[in-house]
Amino acid sequence: MKKLLTSALFCLPLFAQAAWVSDDASSSIHFLSTKKKHIIETHQFDRFTASLSDSGAVKLEIDLTSANTLIPIRNERLQEFLFETSQFAKATLNAQLDADLLTTIQSGKFVSKTVNANLNLHGVIRPIKTKVNFVSLKNGDILVQSQEPIIIDSRHYELATGVDKLKSLAGLPSIGYTVPVVFSLVMKSQ
Repeated sequence: MKKLLTSALFCLPLFAQAAWVSDDASSSIHFLSTKKKHIIETHQFDRFTASLSDSGAVKLEIDLTSANTLIPIRNERLQEFLFETSQFAKATLNAQLDADLLTTIQSGKFVSKTVNANLNLHGVIRPIKTKVNFVSLKNGDILVQSQEPIIIDSRHYELATGVDKLKSLAGLPSIGYTVPVVFSLVMKSQ
């Protein structure tokens, strides 16, 4: 009995670390690309996981092999030449929110916050700042949405060579180095 109790107490922090997780069916992460200077296209990541602990720790992992442009050959080229998913299969974002934020949100309030995070993309970790809306939903879930796009500059993450390779392969005069990213995550209590 003592062993069982000790094991249970040891596992408690693991459960507390992921008090909220993203609902795949209700969540999305989209990014835009620009080619030929003026043509903008919307794409998405099909697989990702987000978690939020009671202490406010945030972790978002994006499976870069799930980039979906609706064109299979372009998806393959993104994986091989831009993201180099054989080496860098995931992008990870980590942040720490105020511990009292969850209490405020769960009381039915809408909260808008500037969030400081670290993004690990292509083996490069850089700080990013974004404005995020948190909304308590009637069923007890929390909606977490970008208030404005996060602008990711490929040159900051050693991805410019990949962008240039994509431009060459597609025979395009230009592909933009910056990519706006927006997200909408429905977080469910565990």
